[in-house]
Order: sequence, then structure tokens, then C-alpha cells
Amino acid sequence: MAKDKKITLSFAHRLSFWLLVKLLITLLPIGWLIFWLVDNANVEQTEALCKSNQTVIKEHVRRQLSDIHVAVVNSVVDLATHVDDPDMLHEWLVEFIALNPKVSGCGVAFEPNYFPEKGQWYELYAKADSSGTIHVKEIGGPSHDYFSAQWYQGAKNVQTSYWSDPYLDESGAGELIVTYAIPVCNRKGKMVAVFGADLSLEGFADYLAEIDSLNADTIAMWDPDRLGSHSFLLGRDGTYITHKDKSRILRQNFFKMAMMTPDTIDDCVVRDMKKGVEGYAQLDIDSVPSYIYYTPVKHTNWQVVTVVPKQYVHMVAKIISYVLYFLMGLAILVITVVSMKLSKRMAKPLKLLAESADQVAAGNFEATLPEIKYKDEIRLLRDSFETMQQSLSRYMTDLEQATASKAAIEKELKIAYNIQMSMVPQKYPPYPKRTDIDIYGQMIPAKAVGGDLFDFFIRDERLFFCLGDVSGKGVPAALFMSVAKKLFHSIAGYVDDPSLIIKYMNDSIGDGNDANMFVTLFIGVLDLATGHLCYCNGGHEAPLLIGQEVSLLPVKSNCPVGLMPGMSFKGEEADIAPHTTIFLYTDGLTEAQSKDEQLFGKARLIETAERLTASEAQQPKYVVDQMLDSVHAFVGEAEQSDDLTMMAITYYGNNNINT
Repeated sequence: MAKDKKITLSFAHRLSFWLLVKLLITLLPIGWLIFWLVDNANVEQTEALCKSNQTVIKEHVRRQLSDIHVAVVNSVVDLATHVDDPDMLHEWLVEFIALNPKVSGCGVAFEPNYFPEKGQWYELYAKADSSGTIHVKEIGGPSHDYFSAQWYQGAKNVQTSYWSDPYLDESGAGELIVTYAIPVCNRKGKMVAVFGADLSLEGFADYLAEIDSLNADTIAMWDPDRLGSHSFLLGRDGTYITHKDKSRILRQNFFKMAMMTPDTIDDCVVRDMKKGVEGYAQLDIDSVPSYIYYTPVKHTNWQVVTVVPKQYVHMVAKIISYVLYFLMGLAILVITVVSMKLSKRMAKPLKLLAESADQVAAGNFEATLPEIKYKDEIRLLRDSFETMQQSLSRYMTDLEQATASKAAIEKELKIAYNIQMSMVPQKYPPYPKRTDIDIYGQMIPAKAVGGDLFDFFIRDERLFFCLGDVSGKGVPAALFMSVAKKLFHSIAGYVDDPSLIIKYMNDSIGDGNDANMFVTLFIGVLDLATGHLCYCNGGHEAPLLIGQEVSLLPVKSNCPVGLMPGMSFKGEEADIAPHTTIFLYTDGLTEAQSKDEQLFGKARLIETAERLTASEAQQPKYVVDQMLDSVHAFVGEAEQSDDLTMMAITYYGNNNINT
């Protein structure tokens, strides 16, 4: 296939791209940090401004209330001297209004029938009109039952001065007021009336509107509808005393509205207000996310509340961030254009070197390389490429020789593998005319050739069999395996005792074993007529007996074969019940490793064998195949680490048919 010479993304573009990425990684956090600092500073400045304005408002309200309080307390003693003379009361009320212009109106309300000739209700009320003329009128009566009024009942019940809740006085002041009431006693000390001085709340509303208008021009820049920050007063029960929306005054209750929302933050705000605690929170006010600042007015349990929409608090930081990011983007654009030009100029020698490399790749090892002016990394690359040119010819010659040698070695290993496979039984079933025995074995080397072995033959109606594992892998193990197998076949041809077979093999292999190699070996002799098994183990794994149950054949470990000539080996015996499978294996089965280096282990081996206890599942080939499937499922795609050999011998009983 022809090589695609089209450049999808040049070095200059990639260099500029990564420079841009690094600039963004550096500048974006800086921009975010600046936004965060400015935004926090603006939030703190807004909080400080709101608290400052609230302090001014509280002081104004306190001063107004204090002036009323002082005026009433200083005058009530003088009032008591005129309490029994209605005519003098008229003059006194006029004088009180004249001396205290902050009082929007005042009145004296007597106890029922105090003046019998006046009737049950008698209240004198004084108020100045728009021209400044002070008028006194009687306003008590069934339509103005002041006995049930809060200001009257409050002063009468506590027997001291009392500030009422805000209310709309239609009979007297004719406006929204709050009354400072105090009981009046006669010379005998008996309370006969309540004196009340009214303070108009319209002045508070105007004052709060004036405070809010201080920042109106700034807010209007971001708020064309002029819905910016505003302040209002709440009564002790949460009723609106002042608000820019006149319809809410005395008709709506902030506490009740807050408690009806699913948000729990406004519930905390209400609890703080009721406790007289100063604070702030983030709430949705009239569906607008806002900051709300609140502080109590001393001696009244009123609350001064300021609401500032969040978008205006954060707007300054956003604008600064937009300007900053615009300037950053402009700087990045300029840097990118400049870096592109410089990168293309710096990358030109690389392009020339790439063209020369293409000629070398096409087989022209004498291609001319470009001259590099500067002694930099590109010059170093060019010199290295020149050295590579000189080495390629030698390498190609060496490669041809190595390839030929490797092919010869692979061919020889293939021949060795075929020879080794021919040395183990290949024909199955090996005794098709016999019904008392069936055998199946399989050997899978970890490399081209391996060091496992198994073998069997029948002599004098006895089955001689062995299975072993040579130390190591590869060609040395395969040669050692062939020697061990030939010795077994030769010695077992005339020796019946498995322990003697292993002993003779050990002496023969151990003599002159300079490589210190050995083989773990299990040899058994099964009497096909009786099922009696004589066996000897030379350091190998104990076979499994798979019948109605699964068990390990008891074995003595003994010493591996070939290590120490002259050693004696102890043989053992057992009776094999009909329809029992003797399963022999090498440690390549139990020590098979998965990708996470977990071993297959004996527990999984026995678990697989227990699924084969049914007689129809004990056919030797089926047993070996199931074990192989189980270990393959466990290992997965992990590379085979050791030779794997298995042999299954199923003994059916003494229904023998001679071969």
C-alpha cells in the first residue's frame, strides 16, 4: 500500500496548538481568580453598604421614637393636673402639638363614663392641618370604640408607657401611624385616661425611599426597570410597615409568606428576626434571587430589611471578567499568529530531513541530508540520521543472516516437537476391544517443546503407567523427558514393582547428572482383573480418584527422580473400585495463572472433578476436556507459564476382552 504523504496537522500547528493550550491553562484560572476576588470584594462591599444604610435608618427611627417618648414622658405629669377639666385639656393638647412638631397627632381617651355628661366615650384628639392650624375634636363613640384599640389596652394593662403596633387611624390621624401611649392618673393615683402621641409612618417610608435612591443611578445602569435594591420596615409580627409596594403595607406578613415556601433558609431568617438577631441570607424575594440583610430596631422589635438582587451584586465582577477575558483572548490570538510564523520557520529543516528520510526508506541509503546551520537539537537529529544511514547497510546484511538462522531454528524446533509428540501415546482409545479399561492423555508444552511425559502399556493383564514433570522447560527438558520415558518403558518391561522401577530409573538418571536436572514422577501398576493398584510416587502431585465421590489418592511424597542415586523409594497399594477414574496431572494445571496472577489451585481442580462424579461423565477424554476447558476459562488470555499434561484412566471392572 502506498504511504500517505499528506500532513493532517503540521509540527508548527501542533506547537502553536499546545502553546495555546498552555496559555489557556495558565490564564483561565487567573481570570477565574480575579473574578472570584472582585466578586467577593463586591459582596463584602454590598454587605457593608447595606449595614451602614441600615444603621442610618435605625438611628433615624430610634431618634423619631425617642423624641416622641421624651416629649410624652416630660408632659404627662403636667397633663395629670388638667385631667378633670376638658376645656383646659383642649388648650394643653394644642400646646403639646405646637411644641412637638414631630407628633402627627395626640389625644386623651378617658375611661367609660368618666364625664357622665359626655357619655360612655370621651376622647379629645388634636392634629394640625395642612396650613399648620391645630384643631381639637371629640372622636370617641360607637364608630370609634377606642376601648378595644391596641394602644389603649396596652397602656392600661401594663400600667406604663407602651408603643403600639402600626395601624391605620381613620378617625383621628387619618393615616398610617404608631402610637406611644401612657396611662394618666388623677390626684388620687387612679388611672382615668390614656394619653397617646401618634407618629406618622409616612415619613419613615419617604426616608427609606431616599436612602434607596442614593444608589438608584448606579443600579439603573444594570436595571432598566429600576427593580434594584430596596429597604422596608417590618413590625414585630412580620407585618409590612413600609414597602415600595403600597399594597403590602399592613395587608401582608413577611413571616407568614416565608414560612409557606418549601425553602428552609427563609424559616431560619424568620426565627432570627423574631429573636432580634442581625444577619443576612440568600433568598428568592418575589421570585428574584437576592441577598437579604436584616437588623432589629431597639425597643420596638421592628426589623429594618434591605433586599439586593444577586445579579447586581455580581454584575461588576462579571463585567470585569468579560473585559479581562477579551483582552486575554486578544493576546492569545496575537501570540498564536506570531508563534505560527516562528514555528513554520523552525520546522522547515525538519521537513527537509523528512524528505531525505523518505529516500532512505525507499532503499537509497546514500541520500543527501540537508545542512543544518544552527547547532541545536535538529542538527543533532540530522547527525544521528547520518549515523543511522551508515548503520543500515550493515544492519540489513545482519538481518538477512539472522532471519535465515531463525528460520532454521524454528524448523528444527518444529521437527523436535513432532518427535516429542510421537514419543507419547497418540492413538485413542488405545485398547478399543477392551471393556475393562479406557485411557486418554494430552500434553501441551509451554514452549515449542516441553519436559512433561506420560506413558502406559499392558503386560500380563496389568496396566503399567507413568506421568512426570521434568524440571525446567524447552529443549533441555525435552531431552531429559525422552531419556526418562525410555527408561520407564525399558525397566517396566521386566520389573513389576513400581518402587523398584523408580529406584532403577533414579540410579540410571542420577549417574552423571551434571546439570542437576530431575523429574517428579508417578508410576502405577493396575491389576485389571482385581482393580488392585500398586504405585510409587517420586515427588509428584497426588492423583485424583473420581468415582461416586472425589478423593486424593494417598501418596508418600518421596524424593524426585534423578537427584540422588542410591535412594530407596517406598511403594503403596490401593484397591480401585469399578467405574473409577484415576486422574493424573502435572503442576502446569494447578499452577496455571490468570492475568491478575491468581493460581488455578487444587480447590478449583477438585470443584471441577466433583461435577464429573456421574458415571456417564467419567469417560477419560471427557474428563481431560472438562479440566482443560475449566483451566482455559480461568486463565483467559494470559500466556501459558508451564507445561500442562493430564492423563485419565477409567477402570470399569474385570469384563476383559484380550487385545
